[in-house]
Amino acid sequence: DSAFKGAFFMPEIFISDHGDDKNDGLTKQSPIRSWERYLKLKTANDQITILSDPEKTIRRLRKEIKETKDKRPM
Repeated sequence: DSAFKGAFFMPEIFISDHGDDKNDGLTKQSPIRSWERYLKLKTANDQITILSDPEKTIRRLRKEIKETKDKRPM
């Protein structure tokens, strides 16, 4: 018990190209797909875990983030 005293829980959200935004993203078996869904689920101290092909997924997420920023009114 004393080893965990003062420790905090950091939620892990799983993202995958094969994920589904209907999932909760809390397990490897239920990853989400989009950055938009991540933003709805996130808390202050989340850890993102990218499953399967991380480089491909990161490129897709960067593109999604850029497109979202481009759509914002100035």
